Amino acid sequence: MALFLHDKRTDEQTLAPELSIVVPVLNETGQLPDFILDLQRQKNIRAELIICDGGSGDGSRQWLSQQQRIMVVDSPAGRGRQLNQGIAAARADWVLLLHADSRFADELALRKGLDHLRHCRNWRVAGHFALMFRDTEGLFPAACDFYQRKARLGRFETIHGDQGFLLHRHLLEEVGELREDLPVMEDTDYAERVRHVGQWQLLPAEISTSARRFVVEGLWQRQLLGALLMCFRSIGWNDF
Repeated sequence: MALFLHDKRTDEQTLAPELSIVVPVLNETGQLPDFILDLQRQKNIRAELIICDGGSGDGSRQWLSQQQRIMVVDSPAGRGRQLNQGIAAARADWVLLLHADSRFADELALRKGLDHLRHCRNWRVAGHFALMFRDTEGLFPAACDFYQRKARLGRFETIHGDQGFLLHRHLLEEVGELREDLPVMEDTDYAERVRHVGQWQLLPAEISTSARRFVVEGLWQRQLLGALLMCFRSIGWNDF
């Protein structure tokens, strides 16, 4: 995979990227090394990687400053705010919004996803990857399978940021910025705003995300919390 910075001077590095990958981070030293290595395994795609740091205090920012061919954007904390600043810095026509704990088993996942949307010939079609969970030790397999299947349906409020959002720049401009006033679920809000003006399609590749929040908090406790959050969102109550 080729990652490009804006200030590189070699012929290869002055090629325009096909894809801008925008990733918000806050205290992610445990995830970033493996995340970068995983992206570097992607083949047959020219991409730039834009990491938006929200003021990490665990050494993440210092570690990122030592990496080559990665653009780092400093931003006040808040996933919506960080993503907006990263999108503003993106150069490619296609933008992928990604989480730092996302991984791709298929080395052609990004190539397949981008080609799929290009063949649609409609920039109002956005893509999300087929979700898989990892780090699931101690969880019920049936529960993980349920959430994975649900995430692939593409129905109302089933598309979230851990599936990756792949969108054309024109669609990003039409939908507008992510909300910066939401403490959580800015991704769900954005997915439904995309649905309002366009459509979602499931991309032909899998993305895995860590199930750490379920393991740490407990499956049923996290499920209850998620249900409450969705209910609060539906009535527009953000004070929680």
